[in-house]
Amino acid sequence: MPAGAIRSLSLIDDREVRAWRNVDYKNLGPEELGSVYEGLLELHPEINMAARTFTLTTAD
Repeated sequence: MPAGAIRSLSLIDDREVRAWRNVDYKNLGPEELGSVYEGLLELHPEINMAARTFTLTTAD
């Protein structure tokens, strides 16, 4: 798994303190989890077999 994917799943940009912090999955509430799920539903996978790449894009 690419390092960028791991970083995206484990860190969040906290704009209030202008710093990166760890995602606290242990204390993630149902509303936050629902928000993550809804965000994932908006993404569309694009697979390029020739280039061996996988990307997630949003519908514009």
